[in-house]
Amino acid sequence: MKILVVLPYSPFPVRRGTGRLMMSLVEGLSSAHEVVFATMTFSAGESRALEAALGAGIKARSMVAPNKSGMAGKIYYRLKNTILAVFALVPMEVSYAAPGRFLDFIRAVAVEENVDLILASYWHLYRLPGRLPSFRKILLTHDIDFLIGPGKAALAGNFTRRTARRWDAFLRSRIEKKAYKSFDAVLTVTGRDAEALERSGLAAGKKIRPLPLALDLERFAPGDIARDRDRILMTGTFHSDFNDDALRYFIGEVFPAVLERRPSAVLRVVGEGVAADIIGNCGRNVEFLGYVEDIRESLARCSLLVLPLRFAGGVRIRMMEAAAMAVPVVSTPVGVEGMGLEAGREYLEASGAAEMAAGITALLEDPDLAARTGLNARSWAERNISMRDYGERLARLISGI
Repeated sequence: MKILVVLPYSPFPVRRGTGRLMMSLVEGLSSAHEVVFATMTFSAGESRALEAALGAGIKARSMVAPNKSGMAGKIYYRLKNTILAVFALVPMEVSYAAPGRFLDFIRAVAVEENVDLILASYWHLYRLPGRLPSFRKILLTHDIDFLIGPGKAALAGNFTRRTARRWDAFLRSRIEKKAYKSFDAVLTVTGRDAEALERSGLAAGKKIRPLPLALDLERFAPGDIARDRDRILMTGTFHSDFNDDALRYFIGEVFPAVLERRPSAVLRVVGEGVAADIIGNCGRNVEFLGYVEDIRESLARCSLLVLPLRFAGGVRIRMMEAAAMAVPVVSTPVGVEGMGLEAGREYLEASGAAEMAAGITALLEDPDLAARTGLNARSWAERNISMRDYGERLARLISGI
């Protein structure tokens, strides 16, 4: 079978979990199918880098995003997308991710390559089915946003911020729901999300299946590097509202309690997009490393990873990476929801700030507990997310949908 995989933005270089997931997905699909990968990049150089990263077994077709093709394009699309947001109620992020030129490009690629199936990620591509009526089209959704929106708004703080988040959630949900209705089938990244979408009735009569997940466990493997003492790691792309909220929550409510018992503890924040007010108001016990090209060294050196998420959807790729490298993790229930990990064995769960601080302190004070938790997580990874049989799992999924 010839499959066209579509993603609005290039997953390489990998800057967020979505990129890691998509790189593994196209690699797994290519073991049993002919794969064409279509996306937008920010430059011609990024297009070449993507092609090299995918290798000879996957055909890369890319175009530079229209708003990145020069100052005139940037100004034009800023005005156009602002107008669409105000009068057509289309969020600007959707307009940037799925401009008409990109949809036309996908249609041209599908026709030229004579593909059998189109696998499109994410619901921002809600208009794509209308451009390709004769092709079978599957939507890959990374989370069920319309269910997350209310909880996100409730944590926004003051009335103005709560109102803004409710409006944003409304705009996003109306587009998301259109996507579920327009595609032929839907893949989610967890079984929990598949069940939630089934219950919603938005994709009634269509097959809804969870996507198998995988990570290169040889690349992400426990190393021989000695872990730094009392070093807590938090990773993410902090432009995302759920990561921004998690970082503020951790620094404001959790970390002070950790420092009371472990004054030598240091929080290392790895990832781009941390707000200036967070950086400016932190003491010497917080280090901001920004974006790093290879997260493995940070994972190898830390004492533990924290996932203090209070709202989010989909699957946490950073949990998969930490598990693969035998890094002990302390997480809220939201941080590992739908992944099938056993609390108290493969990670420590913490519903509140005091419980999270206690879990972190326990791992910092008890090296044996930390090592045991990390090794149990690695065993989970070997059982559940190995690339060894990923192609077979994907082939069974595709054949049944």
